[in-house]
Amino acid sequence: MKILVPTDFSDKAVSALNYSLALFKGKSCAFYLLSILETSEYISGDLLQSDANDSLYDSLILKNRNKLDELVKDLEKKYSGEDYTFKTIADYNGFTDAIKKVIALEKIDLIVMGSNGSHGAKEVIFGSHSLRVIRKVPAPVLVVPKEYLYKGLEKILISMDYDQVLDPSEIEPLRKIISGSQIFVEFLQLKKDDFDELLWKDQSEKLNKTFSDLNFTFQTITGVHFVAAVSSMVQIQKPDLLLLHAEKEKFLDGIFYASNISSVINKIKIPVLILHPIPEKGLGS
Repeated sequence: MKILVPTDFSDKAVSALNYSLALFKGKSCAFYLLSILETSEYISGDLLQSDANDSLYDSLILKNRNKLDELVKDLEKKYSGEDYTFKTIADYNGFTDAIKKVIALEKIDLIVMGSNGSHGAKEVIFGSHSLRVIRKVPAPVLVVPKEYLYKGLEKILISMDYDQVLDPSEIEPLRKIISGSQIFVEFLQLKKDDFDELLWKDQSEKLNKTFSDLNFTFQTITGVHFVAAVSSMVQIQKPDLLLLHAEKEKFLDGIFYASNISSVINKIKIPVLILHPIPEKGLGS
């Protein structure tokens, strides 16, 4: 499995990396550690301090490239008993553009990112780096709360609208994560007061077929706001992971749906796996 972990070497990035390393123990994985320097992060004073003999690119990239190399040395020593490989990438680009480029070149299966759990208006409405990736990059994203420690993976909560279609190919990242584990899955289906009962039954039957090999149950909630319903279920069921399906059409509706996703990520304090509809040409195309 190929896993992309963007890092700015902050505590939240370290938490995401440590979680992914623990989550995939016993599996064969290639970790791509990506450091992205965005132009907006620098001011003229930063540039003036660079060595005159260095190119602008080198002066901005070299420090983080060295940090990545040191990080990999530590990881290779610590995880010498695992079937892990580590590759480093330092890029000078827009954040989501850099991630898209790596996905296309390396055929990435999963992105793992940290979240600092901010509740400020700018974070919730306009989006953190994690939300920007969820909105703009059609790839599975696992968002890990800052300082969250891996405690095992035994129960997963999957939340979706009653009329939502989940193709078997779209859950392949989840199957790779849970392979070899005994997992209990709790489905939370959200229904409107005026829901289409025939459509609900049809989608429920499809879910039964898709997850027939897993141990699961259904919970249905009608007329409750998405954030409140998911937050309540997380408190009651205490899952180890929440899965959400990011339908393209809903993200295109604008800020409201995206802010709901962000609110859930910030509020529940457990890892969240965001799945997207699979593009017709695949992730790496």
